[in-house]
Amino acid sequence: MRLLIMGSPTSKALESFGNSGKVNGGGWIENLIINLSKKENLEIYVCFYYDSINIPTKKYFENIYYIALPIRVKGLQNCNNEMIEDLKWAYEESSPDIVHIIGTEREHNLKLLEIANPKRTIISITGMVTYCSIHYYGGIEEKNFKNLSLGDILRHGGPIREKRLFERYSISEKQLIKNAKYVTGRTTWDYACVKQLNPNIKYTYCSEILNDVFYRNSWNLNKIERYRIFVSQGSYPLKGLHKLFEALPTILKYYPDTEVYIAGPNILDDSTLMKKIKRTTYAKYLKKLITELKLPFSKIHFTGPLDYNGMLEQYLKANVFVLPSIIENSPNSLGEAMNLGMPCVSSCVGGIQDMLRDKVDGFLYPYDESYMLSYYVCKIFGDDELAEQIGKNARESAIERFDINRTINIIYDLYNRVLKDVNNDK
Repeated sequence: MRLLIMGSPTSKALESFGNSGKVNGGGWIENLIINLSKKENLEIYVCFYYDSINIPTKKYFENIYYIALPIRVKGLQNCNNEMIEDLKWAYEESSPDIVHIIGTEREHNLKLLEIANPKRTIISITGMVTYCSIHYYGGIEEKNFKNLSLGDILRHGGPIREKRLFERYSISEKQLIKNAKYVTGRTTWDYACVKQLNPNIKYTYCSEILNDVFYRNSWNLNKIERYRIFVSQGSYPLKGLHKLFEALPTILKYYPDTEVYIAGPNILDDSTLMKKIKRTTYAKYLKKLITELKLPFSKIHFTGPLDYNGMLEQYLKANVFVLPSIIENSPNSLGEAMNLGMPCVSSCVGGIQDMLRDKVDGFLYPYDESYMLSYYVCKIFGDDELAEQIGKNARESAIERFDINRTINIIYDLYNRVLKDVNNDK
């Protein structure tokens, strides 16, 4: 069977083109590919967009074919005629029996579906921009984003434009789902979303695969830094960092030694003129919020970009993992924390309640109730026995959910079922 996977570039994909750089995010695609490559009678082609080439290029590396396509439009926001021709070239070059498209929000995914034919194509849901766009502002009134930072003026950005970009992506996403025949998802939330767009679509539950480091390691209460909170991201409103900041005064009242660590670049840093110029509108809002809440800036730390090992280090140091997002499907960061056996507190949004059982594997709270977030964090800080128990429960749930062999068998069986249907239609 020949399989063409369309997704974001993986570390191995970049390595096949002589680039040793690591990618942040989307690593589950690489985990999927590596494990699928162990299957017999499966020839894998991986297609992705790459900014260091001018023409479509194919490489063979570690038993996998990598097809890189040039980025012909800024941010891959649409798909022009040249890109359509590139996709046709990739399809003809791989001549696949099955096409697996990972993600729904880019127009090139829709075009590949049309080229490949929905009968032999499987779509994997990651997020759903159609529904995420509704919540993009994170409960913050739009008027707070109208006064753009200089950085967003220069880069033509800002939350209002970013929300509109999500809405623009949703046009091709809706068409993709409506045209698709097969889809994989992970939660009740994404099932409800795709079924509303296409009631006839054939949905298969299939979890993702975490990086190996999150299976091999475990959280240990005796090795943490007390009262340390870890958040996996917070650079735009949808991720809800402002809601955590709203909870911090209460947390600090009872636990004044609390420190917050946020993965990613320091969006609040304005120590130089250039950094001040580059600051985003959302960062400006956060800074204003911190001042209004009288939070000490010294308690808030950004780790810089992290690879898997960097994320692992942050999880293992933290007393609690917090996910304050306004909407999520099935965030791998929460899965990683649970798989390590960490105590977790998360907003109860999207597909989260399918991942974490409230008061069993961790604690869930309504995203806009910051006072409940502070309550649960304090509860974990004040009760080591509870922290260890919910961490243990979380690990047991996550190990079952993210079981590698089961996930690979589900997706491989789906490939075979689709291929059988294709052959029966001939």
